[in-house]
Amino acid sequence: MTCYLALFALMSALTNPPTPSDALTQELRLRDQQLLDAIAPGDVKVWDAALAADAVYVDENGEIIHRADFLKQLQPLPPGVSGKLTISAYTAQQSGEVAMVIHTDDEEETYHGQHLTAQYLMTETWQRQNGGWKLLLVHAYSVLKEPKPILLPATDLDAYVAAYQVLAGTGGLTAKALVLPVKLYDPADHYDNDSGRWFGLGD
Repeated sequence: MTCYLALFALMSALTNPPTPSDALTQELRLRDQQLLDAIAPGDVKVWDAALAADAVYVDENGEIIHRADFLKQLQPLPPGVSGKLTISAYTAQQSGEVAMVIHTDDEEETYHGQHLTAQYLMTETWQRQNGGWKLLLVHAYSVLKEPKPILLPATDLDAYVAAYQVLAGTGGLTAKALVLPVKLYDPADHYDNDSGRWFGLGD
């Protein structure tokens, strides 16, 4: 029975070979997953082999990173941090010697015991160079999602409000008391800077 199934699968593959677009999608998806797998360990070789000489990476913060700088930033995750990225959706379309790719990646990360998840939408431009595909451009987008609401008892909410009311009533709700990393207002300094002005609001 097993032999018949294997023979049937082989005949199906021969009679229904993957179309060029299917083959391209499979090839680039495999390479993209390899690139994602190389991020956590900081495997520069995988990215170095895939990126074109003039490749550009635009991260989720909008920072434009050129090839050399991007490779320098690839470092293994620090101790206490682990994670992986998995492609959950993938499309590729070829136009001449260029392939346009869109894929969605799901991230799972453990940060010092905290389990975090995120999702990214990636757009890429690949180009066929010397018989192989090279990655020209990557643009990463963070898929923003509203966090799940946390239901708290009314007594807990009242306790939060009361705590801030006590701080405000005792003078504890100030930048100095809260040790905030900001420049503190100094009335004397303000007077010295502005007392001689005919007009103005100061800095």
